[in-house]
Amino acid sequence: TINQQDFESRYDRLMYVTPNFAGFRGQVSWGQNANADIREASLWYGAKLGGLGEIAAAVGWSEQGAVAPNAAKDETVGGSISWLHGSGLNVTLSYSNRDNPVGAGATGRDSTFTYAKVGWKFGTHAIAVDYAMGDDFVATGDEAKMYGIGYVWNPIRFLELYAAYKVHELDLGTGVSLEDVKIATIGTRVRF
Repeated sequence: TINQQDFESRYDRLMYVTPNFAGFRGQVSWGQNANADIREASLWYGAKLGGLGEIAAAVGWSEQGAVAPNAAKDETVGGSISWLHGSGLNVTLSYSNRDNPVGAGATGRDSTFTYAKVGWKFGTHAIAVDYAMGDDFVATGDEAKMYGIGYVWNPIRFLELYAAYKVHELDLGTGVSLEDVKIATIGTRVRF
């Protein structure tokens, strides 16, 4: 009922990435997934802002061809921006729109995803709160929300320990009451 719409994610592809030009780089790719052609294009930017910290941003477009005769194509457009201040304060904003194919011969359904995160890094610790909204993923008129908190401890360069708690809510717009989904996670990441 909620999806960050990360374009076409993982698939076999040929991709060209430009060299960096004043912090900008572009990417274009073509590939296949589930017997459908996929095309993607994106523009990325990253820069150090002196005393104001660092910024990273990207915008992208993808299109996956129809996976069945007379089915609609799956098209996504979106972007995100993240800023990290020297104090450790960091903010991320993201938005995407997807023309969801809903079946052979049917018009697609626009789904949107909006995300915001505010965090703070201090020493070997980081904490963040985030909030997301997704509209029209299951059916026209549905509204999903997600909010959570996360913590990461990075005691040595190659090791991270983390914990998070998230709540997912869904309103189908039908008056039917649904239980929230609550997720608690703990884990580690070891980098080689």
